[in-house]
Amino acid sequence: VLDSCRMETVAYNGASLVSFYQNGTIVNSRVSNSVIVCGEKGANSIFTKSLSGKILNCCLANNLITYSSSAEMGELACYVNSGSQISNCYVKNSNKQTKSVYKFAYTIESNSTLTNCFTYSNVSLWYSNKGSVNYYTYDANFKIINDNREVITMLNQWIDENQQYYSDFQFKKWIRNTTTIPAIYL
Repeated sequence: VLDSCRMETVAYNGASLVSFYQNGTIVNSRVSNSVIVCGEKGANSIFTKSLSGKILNCCLANNLITYSSSAEMGELACYVNSGSQISNCYVKNSNKQTKSVYKFAYTIESNSTLTNCFTYSNVSLWYSNKGSVNYYTYDANFKIINDNREVITMLNQWIDENQQYYSDFQFKKWIRNTTTIPAIYL
């Protein structure tokens, strides 16, 4: 858990709060109430700049990302490379977010998947998508807009149905928290 962090970048190389290049798995992780101030033309993200692995059962809540111009930004990952996976994650932006930031990723390459992911707004989810994507948009009550299902129930259902395929990890279940961070781990 990273909470209330601040990162400032000035270089063109880009940055990430968790991992610059991720070839393994980020699991059961949360970054919340953090601020990222990006320089020009950098590729930036909260979890990883370049994902060649997996992000599983994670959330981003109330993070503020700012940039000066022409930055490539994706909240979960900037670049989701071929063969990568993002599953069972949710993103909730800060109400102070004024600049456009791609909620899931800047680019999602072919042969990569984004499944059972959730966002509060369905605008600017990615810049380029060539992968397989399954996501839901939720409302202020943390319910799916189209059918009123509870996001927490869907997150936990994914765990129940998929834990057997990830024997190296023990996924943490989700519980209702507050409106600022809608769900946390049990």
